Amino acid sequence: MQMVNQSNIDKRMLFYWSKIYTSSIQNGENYNALKRTIAILIGNFQIKNLQNISKGHTIWQLREKDFPEIILTDTCEIHIIELPKLMELIKNEKFVKHEKKLLERAKFLLTPEELEVNALKNDEAIKKAKEELEEIQKDEH
Repeated sequence: MQMVNQSNIDKRMLFYWSKIYTSSIQNGENYNALKRTIAILIGNFQIKNLQNISKGHTIWQLREKDFPEIILTDTCEIHIIELPKLMELIKNEKFVKHEKKLLERAKFLLTPEELEVNALKNDEAIKKAKEELEEIQKDEH
């Protein structure tokens, strides 16, 4: 999760993705052993290059410029979640049904103290995250 906007966030994401991807094999191993690597950036800011995209969650893959329907490989995928955009969608209720769970989780990241009781009942991951947060808050360090 990135709370501060960095002007080079796109390069940072690719750098960290590449480190994880290349660490999945050792020198001399077959490239077939490379593992699919998905990087997820959760940013508490809007990314300049994505300002014209109204979605709060974008998924990036390697595609050919003139044939964008063709994906070169599924081993590289980058998800970018811009929390301000998601919160705006929540506020204006302009999201599609399948985004609801993502929106609830984003809301938890930004305002865990406002977590609704229904979210705890309906989402085991949020319930577990809330319990973990409560444990962390008990430790003064």
